[in-house]
Amino acid sequence: LGGLDENLAVIDGFYDGLVDASKQPRFNRQKPAPLPTDLLLVNLLVPAVGKALRSQDQIEIDRAALRLLIALERYRGEKGAYPAALAELEPCFLEKWGGAVPVDPWSGKPFCYKRVDASKDEQKRSFILYTTGDDGVDNGGVSGQHPWEGLNVGGLDYIINDPKR
Repeated sequence: LGGLDENLAVIDGFYDGLVDASKQPRFNRQKPAPLPTDLLLVNLLVPAVGKALRSQDQIEIDRAALRLLIALERYRGEKGAYPAALAELEPCFLEKWGGAVPVDPWSGKPFCYKRVDASKDEQKRSFILYTTGDDGVDNGGVSGQHPWEGLNVGGLDYIINDPKR
């Protein structure tokens, strides 16, 4: 079990590492090493504290994706169709946000995008906007059964414009 001071010292060290990691872009972070401890309090609290970093990443994805969705709709409103590539949004449709396509926090590359035939898409979308998900690999917009799986499962992407989300 350990004493309170011993548990707090280990938790404080983990928390300090988490704060340092949160200052790094997701794609530059190393996965935290498991804490080699048998302290009961640490083993109960650390997983919950570690989820805060994942929440921060999710907020970052959602904010950047919202900017892109707005820019895509502005482009469609002006040009009559969605662009063939996200680069066509630069710089004028993304001018409020630095003029460039946002970076996917998982891969460090621009967000992924592909046009699709709405008549053949189950959800009648004209495009799929997505990030690479936890593995940092572009799997071509492949998602799992559950919309959030791409954030936790390798080989899947995280689809932004998934109506199930």
